[in-house]
Amino acid sequence: MTIVSGAKKAFYLICNVLLDDRSKVLLIDPAYPDYQRAILNFTQNIYKLDANNRLPNVSDIEEMVRSKGINVIIFNYPNNPTGTIANTDFWERVHNLSKIYNLKIINDFTYSDYVYTDTSSSMFSSLNNVSNDYMYEIYSFSKNFTIPGWRIAAIICSQRNIEKINFLNNIMESGIFTPMIITLNQMILSNQKRVKVSLYHKKAKLLCKKIQTLTNWECSVPDSGMFLWIKLKNINSWEFFKEKMENENLIILPGILYGEKYINFIRLSLNFNLHEIDEIITRLVNGEKYDEIS
Repeated sequence: MTIVSGAKKAFYLICNVLLDDRSKVLLIDPAYPDYQRAILNFTQNIYKLDANNRLPNVSDIEEMVRSKGINVIIFNYPNNPTGTIANTDFWERVHNLSKIYNLKIINDFTYSDYVYTDTSSSMFSSLNNVSNDYMYEIYSFSKNFTIPGWRIAAIICSQRNIEKINFLNNIMESGIFTPMIITLNQMILSNQKRVKVSLYHKKAKLLCKKIQTLTNWECSVPDSGMFLWIKLKNINSWEFFKEKMENENLIILPGILYGEKYINFIRLSLNFNLHEIDEIITRLVNGEKYDEIS
């Protein structure tokens, strides 16, 4: 394991070590937009598999690998924005696939502690911490200790790949601010309580219940995460995003950022106080001036 300044940088460093202009990368949609931005610095060969807001079928992944010549797959479980989680059976099947086709696998495990069930697992723990040169997992201390501005993450991979990443990272920076490392170390050793998962789950259930009463809105309580992934029937999420930001001082993310198919989805953060739920609903439905999808 090696420590770097944030999960975004962690992903970029892995891409720098793994990819070249011949690489063929598979993204699972909906996908966090910064994945594609990072990958395009090294290769233009990006292919997408739509998971339809669920855990993808491994047989569909295999078909893409065979038909497109994929050699790198990017996963993000627990998923941003859907909250979908992956279990041990899924990771074992992915691992078998990687051995058959000589695939390199990255899992962004940033939201690991935001899980509402007991069925989620990391890629490495599911495989009994097996270590090889083809697997990488990203963990975020910032997110899971609720100190996001600190930008501290870890990359879990083989020792050989850690050495490659450290060599590159040492060119880019001199290290993370020492007092932050000392503080984080104390937080880990003291077993300090991390994310208040039950509170996020409660907010997700309460807000989703209210949203489900709205006409043309669809929402379900996720299995993990700090967001709701909401479908707005026949509504352009980009126009909706602009209207709410300009007129309601409400920041959401338009679903189209996560994939073209998701133009009528929005990602709504659960970073609010419980007493603010009614106000959030009011701001969401007031002054609807957005354009319908043709």
